[in-house]
Amino acid sequence: MDREFTIVGLSQGTTSWMTSFLFVRKTAAEALVRVPGATSFLLVSEEAGEDARTLPSRLSGITGIQALLRDEMIANDSKLFGKLFSAPIRLMVGIAFLVGTLVVGLVIYTATIERRREYGVLKAVGAPNWVLFSVVTLQALVASAAGSLAGVGLAVGAADVIMRLRPQFLIILEPSAMGGAIAAGVAMALLAALLPARILANLPPAEVFRR
Repeated sequence: MDREFTIVGLSQGTTSWMTSFLFVRKTAAEALVRVPGATSFLLVSEEAGEDARTLPSRLSGITGIQALLRDEMIANDSKLFGKLFSAPIRLMVGIAFLVGTLVVGLVIYTATIERRREYGVLKAVGAPNWVLFSVVTLQALVASAAGSLAGVGLAVGAADVIMRLRPQFLIILEPSAMGGAIAAGVAMALLAALLPARILANLPPAEVFRR
């Protein structure tokens, strides 16, 4: 653009996932975009002792502007980004949940098949089905809990590494999100235990005597 600028400092708290920000004087920005006098956003602060909630009504009389409070601006931006990214993210989460359930189910199914004789012994000595179901469910819960905790730990570590290497990527892991991941792991375990439990329900006690 045939203009040279000098970096005079670095700002904090202005990183973004998709874009980077730079701050210049308004006159310089007008010259860069070739629209002199244009203004898209204007930040207004209240005076000491004044209620900020009264500013929008006072500014609404100015033609051609829309006055919003800070919380309203944040809500609008969050809603916009939510529309853009919520559908793909939900699809990926659903696929991840399905794959995780299948993986846990395969692990528990394999472990159940390998121990058919042991389960047959338990049924032969009179163990009710609910005892066998509880064993399978406990195995699934342990496997899912271990995987969920390991996943949360890896996410925390990866977020720290990414932000150190690429400070423009701000990653915030909320406790509610981590709790949701662990809860999803528990749900995976319960679903994954259904097929092995059905196999045990139909397992004849005579299985222990087969070679």
